[in-house]
Amino acid sequence: MVDDVVTHKDVSIAPYRGQAVARLNGKEIMSSQEALVLREGAAPALIYFPMKDVPAGLLRPTDHTSFCPKKGHASYWDVISEGDTLKNAVWGYPDPISEVGLLAHYISFYPNLVEIEAPGI
Repeated sequence: MVDDVVTHKDVSIAPYRGQAVARLNGKEIMSSQEALVLREGAAPALIYFPMKDVPAGLLRPTDHTSFCPKKGHASYWDVISEGDTLKNAVWGYPDPISEVGLLAHYISFYPNLVEIEAPGI
């Protein structure tokens, strides 16, 4: 678990204190007590969940990629739940730039596709 705040340029990453939950159509699809909060500039805060807490079969890797100069190359996954597929609904940085290296084992859901419960964020 991450204990300290990491900052790089206008990116801040800190441990989320509490239980973060991801829901799809009102049903919990994953949760973690070891999530991170990422803040970047004026954008809304995002919750990053540890890959170790992702339930088996929830994510399927895709060929989609993107690049962020502050974090590095992003990989994407589809969310598979009860026969529904949300294309490229999750992203992560498997090999982030060194300043934000702790993101290597975390993923985040697009909040317009998956409801994230993280009180206080």
